[in-house]
This record gives sequence, structure tokens and C-alpha cells, in this order.
Amino acid sequence: MGSLGRTLRTLREDAHLTQEELAERSGLSARTISDIERGLRRRLYPDTAGRLAGALGLAGSASDEFSVLARGQAVEAPGELDLGYRHRFVTVHLERVEQVGRELGREDHWYAALDADAANVEVALRWAHEDSDAESVLRLSLGLWQYWQARGELARGRAWLERGLAGAVALPSTRLKALWALAWLAFEQGDDAYARECARLLSEAAAGTGDDTARRNAATVRGMVSLAGADASGALRELTEALSYAERLDQPWLVATSHLNLGLALVASNDPSTARASFNEALRRYEELGDERFRARCLGYLGLSALAEDQHGRAQSLYSQSLAAFVSLAEPKGTAEGLAGLAAVAATNGDPVRAATLGAAAERLRESYSGRALPLDARLVEARLEGVRSQTTVEAWASAWTRGRALRLEEAVTLALGE
Repeated sequence: MGSLGRTLRTLREDAHLTQEELAERSGLSARTISDIERGLRRRLYPDTAGRLAGALGLAGSASDEFSVLARGQAVEAPGELDLGYRHRFVTVHLERVEQVGRELGREDHWYAALDADAANVEVALRWAHEDSDAESVLRLSLGLWQYWQARGELARGRAWLERGLAGAVALPSTRLKALWALAWLAFEQGDDAYARECARLLSEAAAGTGDDTARRNAATVRGMVSLAGADASGALRELTEALSYAERLDQPWLVATSHLNLGLALVASNDPSTARASFNEALRRYEELGDERFRARCLGYLGLSALAEDQHGRAQSLYSQSLAAFVSLAEPKGTAEGLAGLAAVAATNGDPVRAATLGAAAERLRESYSGRALPLDARLVEARLEGVRSQTTVEAWASAWTRGRALRLEEAVTLALGE
């Protein structure tokens, strides 16, 4: 396969479809199809790629190849390769992944680099796995796991990490980092028992090595799992401990993220004003680091604390800013959080139809990448949706929910950010 635009045009023409016909079949706009074919959009959300593949009748390996291409540029790999070439190929892409990974805080820059090289990196992962090189599989996956998380490819990231951990022995430090990444992806998928088991293994390993980063990560996972189980006091205890480890390590990004996580525990503990201070501290640090992705996440969580304080206008402003940022960053999880937050704001403003429509659009987007809502976020949003549901008829609510699930993503965003 060649470029995404050229490939889509070829597949469309082979199927004897006009751009308008493909748009109708896929539920996308003709403008979107045109932009992709002209090279104005070089990567797609997983849901968009899936709709196009289905509309074009792609299945099996053809669908998989199109999905890979939709994330970046495909690689033309030679048919017969000696082990020396394979090793060099893996090494080059490992160095590339680790180089961009060192630019943590500049996600826009290094995620764009990974978009352009996604298919090549996939080949490097496959060859390292076939050659029983667990260390390279894990190091590649560690350079990619937050990228996979941001792009909504949770199952792909988890599968590669599990393959690496199940393979031949890797370095202890690499395994510790892999357990942390695997725990977080499992948590994002709603597999809390698996995430907690990873935290247990992290704690055991850290006790033997004195690795405070691993201790911080294990406490973070335990705290987030406690939040998922509505154990606010347990979450507050664990996430306070995680912050103390992060401050001892003096790693700016870890400190910022630990403040962000602690803010969630404070919201769950009915202390939204202190939570706001924790979120603002995280926001300040992310802005110093130039991390646009986590800056957008802070804005969304500040919206959550404003919602908890019944500051509806402030919540709407913060959620809107967060949503707009995540759309520009092409992150499905953050986009879904923004849609859900604005659904809750609509509910508190007494607009059940708008609330149901946006809530359904957020649900549909999460389903596209098999992720869940942050449990605390979900509880606050769902409580407000349930509170406004009785203000309309069962039929009107169902109709609005059905409409929201059928909206194209760009339509849902336009509705959410409009008046």
C-alpha cells in the first residue's frame, strides 16, 4: 500500500463508488473523504478507519492493512530477509522510538513522528517477537504505550506488552516499566483485577531493588483501582503516597501527573476546592513542560471539580477548552471525556435532549476503542444524566440517545462546542 489518500481513492474506485456514495455508506461527510484523498488528513481515528473499511467491504488482512495505514505510512518489506537485516531494522526503530520517547511533554511532536512511522514500528515489533527478543519487544512497547493509549489502541498495546513479558527473560528494569504500562492499559480497559495484580508484582520487585519509581507507579495503580471501586479514602492514601515518591525522585512530569491523580481522589473525597488547587498545580507544571495533551486533561478535570462544586458556567468553559484541545490532538479518550462532561453540564442546565445526545456520542466513541470512562467521571456524569432524564418523556430520551450514537464525530463535536 502507498499513502493513505492514494490507497483510499484506489479502493473507492475499485468499488465503483463516488466520494458521495462512500460518504453515505460510511456515515462520514463527503468533505472528510475528499480531505483524506487529497492528503489533508494523514491519520484517522480508529472508528473512522473502521467505518471506511466496512463501507469498502474490506475484511481480514485487507481490513487490518488499511487500519495500519490509517495510523501512519505503510512499509514495503522485502520478502526474504537475513537475520542481520532484521536485527538492524529492529535496532534502528528501537532507537527512533526511544529518542522520541525521551521528549515526554512534547506529545504533539513525537506522536506525529510515530504516526508517520507506525507501520514500520509494527514490523519491528513482529520481527523482534519472531526472533524471541523479549527485551526489544518490551523496549519498543514502552516507547509506544502512551502513544497507543492516546490513539485509543489499548488492546494492541496490551497485547504487545503481554507478549514481551511472556517471552524470554528481559532486564529487570525493563520488566518493571512494562508492568507499569500494562497495568495502566488494563485499567483503561476496565480490567481492575489485572491492574491490581500488576501493581502487586511492581511492589514486590521494587522491595528488592529499592526502585522508588516502581513504588510510585504501584501506589498510583492501587489508588486508581481504589477510585474505580469508590474507595475514596483508600485512593487518597495511595495517591498521596505516590506523590511523595514522585517528589523524592524530582522528576517534573511524574510530579505533575501525581498532582493530577491526587486531585481526582480529592474530588471523590468531597473536597473539590483542594482538588482544584491540586489540578492547578499540575496544570502549571504541564505548561512549564509544554505538554499540551496533559494540559488538556487538567482542563477537563478542573471542569470535573467545577461540576462537583455546581459551578456550571465554569465547568462548561473548562470542558469546552479541553474538548477542543483533544480534538486537535486526535485523542479519542480525551474527546469522549469532553463530550461526556458537556453532557453533564447540559443536564445541570435542564436540557435533557442535549444531555442525552452528547452522552450517547461519548458512549459510542468509547466503544470504538474499547475503553471505559474514568469511573469517578462516569459516576458524576451519570448521576446528572439520571437526574435530568425524568424531565422528558421516555420516547424523547430514547430518540435523543439514538441520534447521539448515530452522529459522526465531527457533528458531535460541533454540537458540543456550539451554543
